[in-house]
Order: sequence, then structure tokens, then C-alpha cells
Amino acid sequence: MNLRLSRLTLNLTIAFSISISANYLAAADNTALVNQFWSTPDNAQNAEIQSQLISSSSDVSTLYQLLKTGPTYRSDVPTGQQESIRIAADGTRFPFIFLVPDNYDPTHRYPVEFMLHGGVSRPEWEPGGGWWRRGFDSLEQSDRIVVIPASWVDAFWWHENQAENLPAILNTLKASYNIDEDRVTLTGVSDGGTGAYFFAFKQPTPWAAFLPYIGHPGVLRNQQSGGGYRLYFENLMSKPLYIVNGENDRLYPASSVAPFIEILAEEGVDHIWKVVPEGGHNTNWLPDEAPMIEKFKQDNPRNALPERVQWVADRTDKFNRNLWVQIDSMSQTPGLLEVNRNGNEFRVLARGVSEFTLLLNPEEVNFSQAIQVYVNSENIFDEIVGTFLVFGMAFFYGLSQVFSRYIKDLDVKFTNAFMGLIGFLVLIIFSQIFEGNIVEQIERVKTSGWLAVMYAGMIISILGHMMMFYLYKFYPVGMVMPFYSLFPIFG
Repeated sequence: MNLRLSRLTLNLTIAFSISISANYLAAADNTALVNQFWSTPDNAQNAEIQSQLISSSSDVSTLYQLLKTGPTYRSDVPTGQQESIRIAADGTRFPFIFLVPDNYDPTHRYPVEFMLHGGVSRPEWEPGGGWWRRGFDSLEQSDRIVVIPASWVDAFWWHENQAENLPAILNTLKASYNIDEDRVTLTGVSDGGTGAYFFAFKQPTPWAAFLPYIGHPGVLRNQQSGGGYRLYFENLMSKPLYIVNGENDRLYPASSVAPFIEILAEEGVDHIWKVVPEGGHNTNWLPDEAPMIEKFKQDNPRNALPERVQWVADRTDKFNRNLWVQIDSMSQTPGLLEVNRNGNEFRVLARGVSEFTLLLNPEEVNFSQAIQVYVNSENIFDEIVGTFLVFGMAFFYGLSQVFSRYIKDLDVKFTNAFMGLIGFLVLIIFSQIFEGNIVEQIERVKTSGWLAVMYAGMIISILGHMMMFYLYKFYPVGMVMPFYSLFPIFG
């Protein structure tokens, strides 16, 4: 496959969203700015802070370490049961409850558990603390932060507004609380379980694991329920699932979920499926199952930088990213992207994907060495670099022709000989650096190759270039070059 930049574009970006560039250098006295960077959930304000970091930086490794360490968290933050509200850009109010341990320690990183409730076909919740019918006392735990967002008839868990809302709530909490980003789980009951399936299929990046209880993924395909999504089981490969269904559930009996579970097993998706004997549409089984659930969470932290990532997308404005891989443009729908990383080498399988982004992390990739990217077995990244080098060569060649008129008083034989000597030395040196084995390659040149060299040297270089330099004594470059370029013998 020949490189066509219009067909396949590769973007390489640093994972912490700051480009690796000499302009992004940091000094130790930027600690306050870094604290603001991590503690400001508003994108506009965050962009302004990034600009300040850029302008006041001096060392990239120091900045990266500061960003990796994160902010200094305060101890005087609210604890216990808290009610809050997030207001979306369109004015929609998204209330949520979050439970913070009373003995919260800002130096300790806390796991976070999102709990998605059922019964979403109800009116919008009212503020005041009573919008959750069962209370929160039983959910509060001393070793984690628990988040209970709200869903209603205009904001099902699988609606796009909730796909934006849940990560936004998580980012809001990150601004104030020390959260272990690799231990954020998503648990859902009934409609909430269906919501957990939705995020597993469409937006898994922030989550470590998914725990759908007494829900059904088939709801997501139903146009009537507001979903109508196409489900791609390849997207479930990166995160484990803990699934529980009741044998006699009146809404979603285990037998109706069994075909879905069979596909998970066939595809090799990491999952646990528990069927509650004679179980109904309830969570009466939860106390007995709790120890196994907790072990599952402990055993499955998020791996944010796995060596293999794949994703299938049918749109690029949303639901187009998995961890450090993002699909930006497609030539057909759906588009599939599978990326395997081995050090600085990336092997990419792209089907129907015309443009994608790799979000790279300096702990996984050595930016002081070359990055090799093979797309469908071809080294596209090298070809892109080579294309820009060709553009540069053409630019400097044109520039040299313009400046050649300034040395028109020199003898053309001297000009041509000097250009040939310098060009020969430069080519030999760079050929040895990038290709190696110069002597061996010369020895393998055939007679036809030597004839081509003689033609290039005697006809094109000596005759053609000398005539061109001679004409430059009397005519401008713009008049000489068109005839030189179109001349079939010298061109």
C-alpha cells in the first residue's frame, strides 16, 4: 500500500494531553499551576492553565513528573453523604449523591464505585436529598468513595447525555479528592445493569470493571428504549465483567441472557456469570455474593496502557476511543482498529479506518528513539516522515536554484564540480548512517546500474546542469526551469 496522506493520517500524542515539544518544558516552581491543572474540571479554564504552563516551562522531564505525581489534595473537603448537581451545557440538571469516608485521608488514593439505579422511566428527580427512595446508609464504606448519579425518562443511562455526564462527575470529584484512577468501577442494577453494559460496549476508558446485575444488553439494541445501538463484542475485550441474573427474573430471566453469555465465551471476553437459582428481579442474593464481588474488584484494576488495544466504532464524534487508541475518520462503517505495541514498534490493523490517533505515554515509549508504526504491515509512520523529507528536499532544491543566479559570475564548470563533490560526500555519509554497508552495496551493482550512473553523471549532471547554470547568467530562474524540467533527456 503506497502512502496517501488523504487516506490514512497518523497522529502521535502524549497521553497527558500535552504535546512533547520543546515549548512544553516545566520548572519546579510550577507546582501551583500543576495543582490548578488537575483540580480544574472546566475545559476553558484548564486550557488557560495549560497555556501558562507552556509559557513558563523549562524542563520536560520535570513537568512530566509533576503531572504524574498529581496535585496536593486538601484535607478540609466535605465528607460523609453529600448531594451535588452537575449542569450540562444545554442546562440539563444532573443530580448525584456521593459518599466520602468520614476518615478521608488526602494522602491516600481511594477507589471509586459508581452505582447506577434501576427504574429509569420516571420523571426528573427533584433536589433536596429525597430523590433516591432507599437512602444511602447501606452503601457507605470506609475504604472507597461511592457515587450514585440519577437517571430519568429523559436521561436513560444509555443516552448520550449520560455518556457525557458520568465521566464529567468523575472528573469533578478528581478535582477535590485523591482518587485511584485505576480502581473506578461501574455497577448497575436492573436498568442500571443495562447502563453498565452500555458503557462497557461504548465508553470503557475510565472504568476498571463493569458489574451489571439483573440487566439485559439486548435493551441497548431496541429502538423503542431509546438505544438502537449496534453492539460490537470486540469492544468488551479490554475490561472484565461480573454479571448476575436471576433464574426466574420476571423481566430478564437468565435464559434470555444466556445467548449473550455464550458469545462472550466464544470471543474470549473476561467475564463471570452468576445465575441465582429461583432468583427474581431483586438483589436479595447480594449479601451472600458480596465477598466474591469484592475479590473480583481487587483482582481487576484498570490497565490503562495495555500492549494490545482494539476498538470498533460506527461514529467519530462519540464512542470512538478505547484507552490510548482513537478512531478519527472512517472510510466505511463500522471501522475496526487493532493496535499491538512492542516497545517503540506499533503494529496496526485498520479496517475501514482512514484516520486515527495513538495517545502515547513516555513511560511506555522512548521518545528519544525512532517510533515505527506499521499499518496493515506497511511502515506508514516512516513513509509519512519520508514524504515530509521529500517536500523539504524539493523546497531547498528550488531555493538553491534561485540563489544560483547570485553566483553567475563563477565559471559553470567550477559551480558544477563543487556541487557534485559536496553532494557526493553528503550522500555517502547519510547513506552509511541510514542504510549501511556502502562497500557491499557498490560491489553488488550490476552493469545496467553502472550505465544508469554514467548517464546521470555525464548527461544529466555535466551537460544538463552546466547548460542550466550557463543560462542563469542571462535569464531568470522562472524562465529557465520550465524548459529544464520538461526536457526529456535532462529531466
